[in-house]
Amino acid sequence: MTPKQIDMERVDPGMDSEGTLPSTSSALIGTGEWWSANQMPHPPAFMAEQAMRSFERHHMY
Repeated sequence: MTPKQIDMERVDPGMDSEGTLPSTSSALIGTGEWWSANQMPHPPAFMAEQAMRSFERHHMY
């Protein structure tokens, strides 16, 4: 299996690549903690879809 190549045309050149991973990780972990602490108010598939929409909107994938 080969790693997925990042489409560099969609990467925002103004984003700091060293800061993107920690902030994205914190967002995912924080969302998971919120979801769990609130008795999982949404199905897992919905949460995953929302996360992907956010990443796509902000070119964070």
